[in-house]
Amino acid sequence: MVSFLSGYLYAADGMPTVSGRDSGTLSESGYELTWSRGKTENFLKSALGGRENTEFQEKFLYYEGNTLHFARGDGAPVYDMRFCASEIQDRQVTVTGELIEWANSGTNTEGVYRITLEYDPESLFFYHVSSAEPADNPAGYFTYAEASSVLEPQFGYSYDASNVLDGDPGTAWVEGADGLGIGESVTLYSDTPQKVHGIRILEGYMKNQDIYDKNSVPYRFRLEFSGGTVIETNPQEVLSSPDTAGVLASRKNKMALEDGLTADEIKQQNMEDFISIGGEVETTYIKITILDVEPGTKYEDTAISEIIPY
Repeated sequence: MVSFLSGYLYAADGMPTVSGRDSGTLSESGYELTWSRGKTENFLKSALGGRENTEFQEKFLYYEGNTLHFARGDGAPVYDMRFCASEIQDRQVTVTGELIEWANSGTNTEGVYRITLEYDPESLFFYHVSSAEPADNPAGYFTYAEASSVLEPQFGYSYDASNVLDGDPGTAWVEGADGLGIGESVTLYSDTPQKVHGIRILEGYMKNQDIYDKNSVPYRFRLEFSGGTVIETNPQEVLSSPDTAGVLASRKNKMALEDGLTADEIKQQNMEDFISIGGEVETTYIKITILDVEPGTKYEDTAISEIIPY
């Protein structure tokens, strides 16, 4: 709910019906807005339909006595909802959207949420949020993978396509074609149609920094879906501007490894690279084709450790 409150505060800053902020100051986390507790709670009642406020103790949004501090500018993340779909029924609107966190360190996807808004003439916004829940996660329904080629087992390890679905970022699918693997593909299958909004992806062999460096890392892809949708994208090294529509792709695995995080930590913190479709695609398969790679220092073999549809 902190993310949604942040959105309301950004939207309402300076609106006369809300009285605006109390003050703005510079702090260790950058530029801060300060709001009185009374003003904040009136805000929440309008946004949440009168439900009681919870105490906020977040890095960029926290209470100190009777004042709410809300960081803006350098260092403070901005949350953006990328619209996917909506349903209208009587006095309710249910919006499905992907929550994106933009920060100086790059961009993360927090996953897809279903937000139900109730018509409320007493709200400053004419609607209040009655629920915000994670949408159904399709990841567990993609249970089988096959690849155009697979490297022969070596050193006691196998490099099958199934490794991208095993939940272990220390294993990988490694293509087995001659050269750098450009044009090779891995396909994930589900027995039933799934609503997919994008994929999280750990490119390269993420077992450790040494293995990652020695093997080739893919960085440009074509995604194909059973309904005929085709997407080509090139994840960026750093993506920290919310002014991006349509397909969105962010590349952070490499930097996170260099910063000392393990592959497990990257996955636990939702810091995988990702490709966001910017909408909703219903599909029974996702085919990911490698279009370009960064060569490894020792091997031409190109690897992908994990693919997680969301």
